[in-house]
Amino acid sequence: MNSPSPVMFRFAIFDILGREMATLVDQLQYPGEYSVVWGGKQEGGEKAATGVYLVRFSVGNQSQTKKFLLLR
Repeated sequence: MNSPSPVMFRFAIFDILGREMATLVDQLQYPGEYSVVWGGKQEGGEKAATGVYLVRFSVGNQSQTKKFLLLR
């Protein structure tokens, strides 16, 4: 029986203008269930403002983007 191969997984947060705010995961992962928590901060550690953001997650060559609202 072959074991599953790891694939590249990326999970990043963008502001509504498309600027990358934070990359939470960017590494090889084996198939399975994972959880990711964003603390509402930008890469530099500053708090992100209340507003609409985008989360993009990519697995291998497939990606999906969702919109969400950060409330402070």
